[in-house]
Amino acid sequence: MRGALFSFHLGRKLAQESQTVTKGPQVEIDKKWLTIDEAARHIGMSTGFLRKAVRLRSVPHTRVGSKVLRFDRVALDEWLAAQGCGGEVHYGRAR
Repeated sequence: MRGALFSFHLGRKLAQESQTVTKGPQVEIDKKWLTIDEAARHIGMSTGFLRKAVRLRSVPHTRVGSKVLRFDRVALDEWLAAQGCGGEVHYGRAR
């Protein structure tokens, strides 16, 4: 039993070392799956915006169980790039 406990803690420590997460304005995340707070920081939006996008099913996400939300970092980056206007902004009616 003691060996199993040691291997659990060793595996947990290795998992923590393989993930790079820094808090504050500069967020560096190397995880594949992000929590809603990490995803919001990653795209520079509020968690409220992200929750609304999930409700409207406009952002790629995965629901684990009935409540836990996870976001694939690569899919989130692709979604964000697809939302851009390409530098063209049109106001009013199209002519």
